[in-house]
Amino acid sequence: MRNLLICLGLGFFAVASLDAAGDKDKPVASQPQGTRVAVVDIDRVLEKWNQAVEDRINLESAQNQFESDLRTRETKLEAAMQSAKLQENKAKQDKLAQIEADKNELKAFVMVKQETLLELQRKSFSRWYKGGSDASSECAKERGFDLVLVADSNPELMSSQDLKESLKFFHMYREQVGLRKVLYARSEVDLTQAVIDRLNGTQPK
Repeated sequence: MRNLLICLGLGFFAVASLDAAGDKDKPVASQPQGTRVAVVDIDRVLEKWNQAVEDRINLESAQNQFESDLRTRETKLEAAMQSAKLQENKAKQDKLAQIEADKNELKAFVMVKQETLLELQRKSFSRWYKGGSDASSECAKERGFDLVLVADSNPELMSSQDLKESLKFFHMYREQVGLRKVLYARSEVDLTQAVIDRLNGTQPK
């Protein structure tokens, strides 16, 4: 669940290009050559940003509670169904009618809880996107960078034992490489720690 949330969060946390300080009103063609580019490792930011960590804990807790409540209701419903098999005539009919009502209630419960979880995720992802984008922009402007790109914390590509056909593997490789933003960046242009410190309200060491 934790890794899924991080992966989902990365989709909402893309850092856009920045205008050079003092050049916001100039057209693109008039900007000087030698654009200064920085990078931010979004994966590491989400791992170290206190607010994102707290959000993930809350989301995981809500998900676990939902799953626990669902199992309890399903177990109770299954017991009622077994009990109905032992009933006869009118008592059995009443029991089956109650079971049908309980099934409908369970469906409604699942729908409401799923909507609640999705809303919690949406709010968290929006907070991550805005917080990360704002912090990246501020750190870049303070240091005179014109553009911020998303860096990859893990250079390894995912693989699958099931992908045995070379053509399928080739397509998977191209897709994953195409998603990468930066293949190399000097440590001097990596703003990741500065962004984390700003988001957590701490001073860089």
